[in-house]
Amino acid sequence: MSKLIPKFAVVMVAVLALAACTSDKKPGPGTSGNPVSASSSSSSSSSSSSSAAGAATELKVFAVEPAPNTFTFDIAGVQSVPAGAATVTLANTGTMAHEVRLAKIRDGNFDEYKAAVNAQGALGGAALADEVGAVGPIDPGASATTAVVLTSGTYALVCFLTGAADGKAFAQHGMITQLDVKPTTAG
Repeated sequence: MSKLIPKFAVVMVAVLALAACTSDKKPGPGTSGNPVSASSSSSSSSSSSSSAAGAATELKVFAVEPAPNTFTFDIAGVQSVPAGAATVTLANTGTMAHEVRLAKIRDGNFDEYKAAVNAQGALGGAALADEVGAVGPIDPGASATTAVVLTSGTYALVCFLTGAADGKAFAQHGMITQLDVKPTTAG
């Protein structure tokens, strides 16, 4: 019995420490809830606007696998970017190859596009959107960048590669995220 008390105390200290380190705050839209490294989060937060007139917007996309057979993109809470030139960087923090395709949804209805992708994969998405750029496939631990020009509208960031245990596209396991591109205003 006396040996159990110190073990119980160690477990309780660990639980309390873990509780103090976590937050009950939910992650922002477009994020997996996983932390983004400090070196990338500062540029991710500035990715929603250009720092100088004519400068390309930077959008950093992280391919993450937060749980077994669960795949998502983490865009550090970015929900929209201004129209114009943009650089899109995909960093693959997962264990399988991933891509990010930027698809402009023709009618702007992201929910309908997502439902079509979930039902039919890339075929369902192709009927409702036009691809404007892509990065990848990128191996685990690697990253790559592409330049695109975005016009205002609703976009989907999507991975159509397959590799999940059931043979479905990663998008059908959650690797699909909405991005709104807002018209630029003359300042």
